[in-house]
Amino acid sequence: MEPDRTTLRFSTNLAALRGIAAAMVVIFHALLVFRLTGFDEPHRQALSAIDSPWEWLVIILLGLTNGHAAVIIFFVLSGVVLTLSYERQRGHGLARLMAYYIKRGARLWPLLATVAIFAFILRDPVGQLHEPAAFTSWVNAYFSTDPGRNVLLRNILGLDSSLNYPAWTIYVEIAASIVFPLLFLASRHRGLTLAALAATIIVTALGWNYRGFGQYMVCFMAGVALIRYGEPVARRVLSWPRTVRIALLAASWVAILSVERLLSPHTHMYPFTVLVFTLCATIIVTHLTFAAPIVALSRKPLQWLGEVSYGVYLLHFPVLITLAMISAPLLEPLLSLGQGGALTANLLLAVAAFAVTLPLAAVSYRLLERPCQDIGRLIAERVAKRSPSHRDSGTPVHTMREPAE
Repeated sequence: MEPDRTTLRFSTNLAALRGIAAAMVVIFHALLVFRLTGFDEPHRQALSAIDSPWEWLVIILLGLTNGHAAVIIFFVLSGVVLTLSYERQRGHGLARLMAYYIKRGARLWPLLATVAIFAFILRDPVGQLHEPAAFTSWVNAYFSTDPGRNVLLRNILGLDSSLNYPAWTIYVEIAASIVFPLLFLASRHRGLTLAALAATIIVTALGWNYRGFGQYMVCFMAGVALIRYGEPVARRVLSWPRTVRIALLAASWVAILSVERLLSPHTHMYPFTVLVFTLCATIIVTHLTFAAPIVALSRKPLQWLGEVSYGVYLLHFPVLITLAMISAPLLEPLLSLGQGGALTANLLLAVAAFAVTLPLAAVSYRLLERPCQDIGRLIAERVAKRSPSHRDSGTPVHTMREPAE
């Protein structure tokens, strides 16, 4: 059955996927906080180094909530969103380009800067509660240096993530957003699209990670290509029997959650792993983009989580660290029970982090993100009107509702 182009909407299937990915990152990070006796940094442990049932359970949970895979899903989704947004951007020439940058800046920067300041304010009082023995090296590294004002400024600008670890991906988003118009122009010709996609694959395979974002451009280019030219492939796949399609999606999901553990457990975002992540994420995102809205993903809680996912993603880390430092003395009896106690403490911490982060994300969305996006759109529209020819440029790809950028 062919998808109905008039009913494809980012706000259902893909918004839910974005919310699920954000939740995965929160749980993944919570599992890395309290140290299991003799088992430090579990996200970097090979399967051959696992000695106990508790360690196996941690590895399974880390696989099910693979934060690194979730990040690649975010990047592919960003390629989709940026393509849809730029396609609809009014104006022409330089005015259109400036309007796009204004909207993108209004989307990414206000919350990034606010959370950087929030984390900076919390860091000193929280650091005084820090007892290294209870925590993993991943947590202890956070308190290993004293940030100065220059570090705060770099975090506010997105050039540093020492105050908020997950913010490294926003630097990648900013860099990709800057060069995205070139990717968009290339995507208007099938040959150039294939060439650009091949070039980004080669760059990633060779491990050329220019200024920390080079190897991830393939994710954004995959998102561009699937919107531009993915519909015929999606139509063919959607015509397959339902069991076959489910098997394909399940295989992609299993691969994206397990390949890092099997192939490159000691290396953060190993090039081959990034390519496998990107392929699997593209398969999943392409299916969800062109398929009819899936009932399970259309539930209001998932849609709401997708709506506030940017806030969840950025806010959860300072919340997690603060709760960990405050709760460590209270959880000492539990931690003294060994590996099982430490794992239980991490799971309780995940629940507490969600309980605090979700309301904060909701407030930030209503009072900061949404107003800033509205202002950005208003300014962008005024800039676009100054173009020599005030009209939509480019050929519309779909009739999807404009997604949150």
